[in-house]
Amino acid sequence: MTPLPLTFPGWIAAAVAATIIGMSKAGFGTGAGIIAVPLLTLATGSAQHMLPVLLPVLICGDVFSIVHYRGKINRRVLSMLAGGCILGVAAAWAVLRHLGDLQEVSLGSTTLTGTTILNRLVGVICVSFVLVQMWRFFSARGLEEDTPPYRPAIMHGLAVGTAAGLTSTLAHSAGPIIAVFMLPQKLEKSVFAGTVVAYFFVGNLIKVIPFTAQNMFTAERLSTAVVLFPFAAAGTLLGLWLNKRIKGDHFMMALYALTLIMGMRLLF
Repeated sequence: MTPLPLTFPGWIAAAVAATIIGMSKAGFGTGAGIIAVPLLTLATGSAQHMLPVLLPVLICGDVFSIVHYRGKINRRVLSMLAGGCILGVAAAWAVLRHLGDLQEVSLGSTTLTGTTILNRLVGVICVSFVLVQMWRFFSARGLEEDTPPYRPAIMHGLAVGTAAGLTSTLAHSAGPIIAVFMLPQKLEKSVFAGTVVAYFFVGNLIKVIPFTAQNMFTAERLSTAVVLFPFAAAGTLLGLWLNKRIKGDHFMMALYALTLIMGMRLLF
């Protein structure tokens, strides 16, 4: 099988994206893996390529992470989020089907295709991701106050899982939604991380269904993902090593800034 015909800079960008995903899955610069979404979209030229290429790479990173955090899962929270995720993925599937059938739509003097609309949706989600992360950063002190842990109602968990499933399917970007839901619960750090890892592992497996139904997994795209597997694995090992030596805060903030720039690039 032959991979997608990326340029040399495109392959460099894709390899960097896969490596950062692995590092993020290992807990270094948590959430920084978002940069892989616009980076790989620009490298492949289309979100329709990015989505099916990135999904196997994410699952590869999930496998390493789930082994590392095995047994450290809040099953009640996971079951609520996973139930909602199914609804969100189903809604996103309908959006993908509509965009796949859409040839052109005119907005004033601008003509958009389904591919262009999906690219801009990815841009909107990436920019929103960074803005939510900024809000979390500036409001973090409120979570450190002596307030009782939040115990979410089932419907709340289902609603959050649905929103996360929708954005995750359309742009592999549900981290802030899950974090805003999980942080007020003040779970022990390893249980927090293990539950988040388990949710994304389950969610990414569920996303295989609509991607397969929409024939998004072509031979070229899967071959490209296979080429990127070693970089994701190496990134995971690098992330585990860096976790013990340095803080990832500055690294993460730099990647958020780049994500904002590339998200704007997809929009405009």
